[in-house]
Amino acid sequence: MVAKTYRIIDNKIFDLRSYLKMINYEGRLAKDYFATKEDVDYENSNEILDGSTMLFLIMLLLKKGFSQPKILTVTTEDLLNNFSFIHKSFHEISGELKNYFKIEQYEITNYQPVLKFITAFHSSFEGSPADLVHKKEFLSKWFWNTVLYNRYPGAQNERIAKDIDRFHKSGKKFDATLVEIIKDRTRSFEYIKKSTSDNQQFIEADYESKNQQIYSAFYLLLKSKDPKDFRSGIIPTKGTNTSTRINEHHIFPSNSIIGKQITRESENNGLANRINNIANICLITDTTNKSIQHSNPSRYIADIMAEYKKINKETEFIKIMETQFISQKMIDYLLIDDFSNFIFERTNLFYNEINRLCELN
Repeated sequence: MVAKTYRIIDNKIFDLRSYLKMINYEGRLAKDYFATKEDVDYENSNEILDGSTMLFLIMLLLKKGFSQPKILTVTTEDLLNNFSFIHKSFHEISGELKNYFKIEQYEITNYQPVLKFITAFHSSFEGSPADLVHKKEFLSKWFWNTVLYNRYPGAQNERIAKDIDRFHKSGKKFDATLVEIIKDRTRSFEYIKKSTSDNQQFIEADYESKNQQIYSAFYLLLKSKDPKDFRSGIIPTKGTNTSTRINEHHIFPSNSIIGKQITRESENNGLANRINNIANICLITDTTNKSIQHSNPSRYIADIMAEYKKINKETEFIKIMETQFISQKMIDYLLIDDFSNFIFERTNLFYNEINRLCELN
């Protein structure tokens, strides 16, 4: 790659750093790299991915291979001749991640295996516009099976290549590929299926282990319904504005009276971290979080419900809570600070959603 990082071509300077910055650039570009280099303020563009990852994706688009040495076969001419195609493809793919799976650009680096597969699939898919709906359905089943059932542990590139190979061997048939893909699940949620109110089981994901793959998967599950803030009804986003900034909130706050009681009881039962379980997490704005973070649910839910009732919008409040995987039955449990039954019901709702997203019809 050293020979490609800096070259003079027809008295014009090509350098790989500016090339990759331009690919990251979100705006419209000229088809020609050199014309773009002169006219676009790409230096101030946000770099979505690091250079090595970008080069790997370019290799997938142009060479359709996964072995690292294939990067060395990408020539300067390949980069220049496919400048517009690579830029367009990269932003179409990042758009799919956002629109299909709620993965924002600032989060892409946390889901690189997903990005690599979709890039490889993008370069393989040659369907008609009518096939796009089936493509989206296929990617959705593939995605949720992969992230929730942890299909890519260990040697990820080999597993991605295997999935692409399955797609081609099936004759590019979506359903046949999915049947094979499901066989590679490395995680099971059968223990949740067997859970009862008297013998409750909890999804093995918690706030204290946010860097674990399973927590990241359930974080996306929480985002999948475009969760709305309890109080304002807006969809929280990443940003500096506290009125809209997304925050992971403990529904039963750990420093509330009931939260401290739950922690004491859990420690006595050998379940010290139960209050941090994913079933006790929702996504609201920073402003709302700060206003309710010391309160029992019975207090802050009642207060918020009273605000909606005052303007005759109780039904809207119920719909807002549903975007947070919280049903009317769960709201009733919150109003009496019933942590155990609330967590049990919400865990089962998660389980049902996993089946809906992952199982074949």
